[in-house]
Amino acid sequence: MDCCGNPVVETTMALSFATLFGFGLTMSLGHCLGMCGPLVTAVSAAQRGDGASSAVMLGRLSLYNLGRIAGYAGLGAVGGLLGSAVSRAGQGVLSIAIGVLMLLTAVGLVSMRRWEQGGPLQKLIADRLPRLLGARTAPGRLALGLANGLLPCGPVYKAAMTAAASGSVIDGGLAMVWFGLGTVPVLLLFGMGVARLGLGARRLFNRLGAALVFVMAVQLILRGLAARDVIAHARLGEVVFW
Repeated sequence: MDCCGNPVVETTMALSFATLFGFGLTMSLGHCLGMCGPLVTAVSAAQRGDGASSAVMLGRLSLYNLGRIAGYAGLGAVGGLLGSAVSRAGQGVLSIAIGVLMLLTAVGLVSMRRWEQGGPLQKLIADRLPRLLGARTAPGRLALGLANGLLPCGPVYKAAMTAAASGSVIDGGLAMVWFGLGTVPVLLLFGMGVARLGLGARRLFNRLGAALVFVMAVQLILRGLAARDVIAHARLGEVVFW
């Protein structure tokens, strides 16, 4: 990218950020309430252990979510760094490859189950997490959220693929920040004891999340093809779709 930036890349990334926010929101309503609900409930119970008021709990859970987003941002930055290692000529190929992988996961031909099991680092974090649940300091609550953000999670890995395709440490980190922000409203309300959804509704939002993964995958593939001059970039006014 030159000193003035590449407007095509910048506008397509802005569209990706919006899509990732929507993906985070829908998955928080579907996957997260089902899979992470017990953890969020445990965090909420531990943090309310001293009889904290709703206002105090809001502050505590906000710190926890801030730490969680920081963990996502770190993953995105690492993904962007790895993507940036690919030469500029290969950026289109990287985008296509990641898009195809995401497409295969969206239609169920590739399973994320093995990835969700995590490695030694994630297992170490999971072992330490219970000790952080009752953190009573701001740094402790941030660390609790950070640890949560680094736990194995299929939707997080799918979002991180988009971050890697950005080929930029900054864009990769920002991509995951937008994904994380999308998850905050529902998980914050859930932790405050406000949000509740039935199994049927969660399944619906899981399907919507899968549809957004499909959209992001197609966009990455088309962006990669455009970068290789196989097809033209598509835009509507100032909005560049790929």
